[in-house]
Amino acid sequence: MHIRIMLGLVITFLHLASPFTKGVGAQNIISCIETERQALLAFKQSIMEDNGMLSSWGSHKECCKWWGVRCNNATGHVISLDLHGNSSTHQYLSAPKVSSSLLQLEHLSYLDLSYNEFQWSSIPEFIGSFQRLRVLNLHNANFAGAIPPHLGNLTNLRVLSLSYNGLNETIGELLEKLARGAAGKSLQVLGLSGNELTGKLPANMSTRFESLRELHARQNLMSGYLPPLLPSSLEQLDLAINNFGSVFQDHTKGFGKASNLVKLDLSFNLITGPFPDLSDFVSLRVLNLSGNLIQGGLSETIGKLSMLQVLNLGSNFLGGVISEAHFRNLTSIQKMDLSQNPGLSFNFSDDWVPPFHSLNSMVIGNCKVGPKFPNWLRNLSWFSELDLSSANISDRIPNWFWDLIISPKLRYLNLSHNNIDGKLPDLSNKLSPFSLIDLSYNKFWGPISTFVGDFLILNLSNNKFVGSISFLCSIITQNTLCIDLSYNHFSGKVPDCWNSNISNLAIINLANNDFFGEVPLSLGSLPQLQSLHLRNNYFNGGLPSSFQNCTSLRIMDLGGNKFIGTIPSWIGSHLTSLTIISLRNNNFNGSMPKNLCHLRKVHLLDLSQNKLTVLLMEACLKICVTLGRSTSWISLRTS
Repeated sequence: MHIRIMLGLVITFLHLASPFTKGVGAQNIISCIETERQALLAFKQSIMEDNGMLSSWGSHKECCKWWGVRCNNATGHVISLDLHGNSSTHQYLSAPKVSSSLLQLEHLSYLDLSYNEFQWSSIPEFIGSFQRLRVLNLHNANFAGAIPPHLGNLTNLRVLSLSYNGLNETIGELLEKLARGAAGKSLQVLGLSGNELTGKLPANMSTRFESLRELHARQNLMSGYLPPLLPSSLEQLDLAINNFGSVFQDHTKGFGKASNLVKLDLSFNLITGPFPDLSDFVSLRVLNLSGNLIQGGLSETIGKLSMLQVLNLGSNFLGGVISEAHFRNLTSIQKMDLSQNPGLSFNFSDDWVPPFHSLNSMVIGNCKVGPKFPNWLRNLSWFSELDLSSANISDRIPNWFWDLIISPKLRYLNLSHNNIDGKLPDLSNKLSPFSLIDLSYNKFWGPISTFVGDFLILNLSNNKFVGSISFLCSIITQNTLCIDLSYNHFSGKVPDCWNSNISNLAIINLANNDFFGEVPLSLGSLPQLQSLHLRNNYFNGGLPSSFQNCTSLRIMDLGGNKFIGTIPSWIGSHLTSLTIISLRNNNFNGSMPKNLCHLRKVHLLDLSQNKLTVLLMEACLKICVTLGRSTSWISLRTS
């Protein structure tokens, strides 16, 4: 993301510093240099497959009007070649290597071959000959091996992106090649993420890369700790998803001098021991140490990071007590994630006024926040994201909470797995589009009269809600993915307001309630429905024939109702993606359709406790043996 922004800035700079054109719409007619035109045609000839990307190349003589080619208005020389592929539209170039014909483009300052397929060939040495090159983007282009030392010759290089290839040398060797020439002096942004780089960051980085502002090297195999001296110019350091075992060589001392880092991401490494002393990171705005093995209490030195905006320490082994002192100076915090630290306890007074007035995302699930509902939340203004799941809260939810949390800005609310008691207020027209709401496993009660929103996921399961679910008609839209109302006391008929416009709904769980009547036909009009749970209710009548339209269905759990009639044969002929079929404990009669035994993806077929004839059981078992399949997935007991 940051590299892409930097690329945009460099392109803008090139526009201002040296006017050039990209063909169609050019105000000045410029003449293509013939040797460069021939070089471009030779490059096209070397491409095995271009998926139409180079269709304009050669269609007319003026190469400066070809796709991806930019020329200097004054000289006609090609100065920019942007041939990036597009993974979403499956447009890319494919070749066994990059043609050396590009050597003729001596005036190149910008080269982008990202998102193409160069079949795990080596990065060509000749790229080191482009002395004017400022931006080189080989991101996700399927290069492999070690980088050529010739890249160190690029004395004007500002941005180098080699991320998501198959580079497999040590990080020390790679950086030494860049620094040995003059590239290390000019380089500002270096992208190395998504490779197989090993080893430790070299201790001499500060003197070899004096202009480096961003280093992105996540998702590699690097280890060790941060070097004691980082380049003073370095603002962003992303080393997530590696094998670093510590932040510093000595976690009690830190760097010993102030760092200019603005962003530090060491998430999902193997960092152990106590929380490091980060008081040297006085400029830090983003800190992510989540997904590590950090133990013990959270040091109050975290409170010295007064410029911090994003703090993520989730999924560690932190313990002890979080007090007001930890956050005294964190006035700029906007996002905070301390979740999945079950030993971490929050001890704030009820009248505490948090200093972070801009906080809009707080994720503290699976921490000890309760047993009382955190009253200090009322002193915050609004949330886009709040997670208090598994927080040991056993309390009635206060009225002020709904006024705080339910707003058009809310995107995610998770209060699940507590013992929160209370009734939902009128939530009409107070929720933002695309909300994820999870109130499951609590003690919420009463009917839900009005509930208006545009939900991705709504989970109210395992509570004590009662009454009709007619409110669903006002919240299910084409954006809805999952509705889970299971294990409550909802009753009445399921509303008949489902339609094919609800195109993304994949999961409906109404199990273990008190619904009755026939299942509405419209429930079978959902094209992407994958999991349907209606078990343990009082539904009656036959299975709606419209269900045969739900061809994406994988789980059909209808047991424990009062369905009648024969089991329809279209289950076996139309619902071929089914893996689990449970029709147990109903009033089905007659024989089982033979084609049920031919559903090759089924792991469980439970027709027990119905009024079926058992003669077909032996036939079904024989079919399974013939197909070489296990028979343990069949349950056809009649009582």
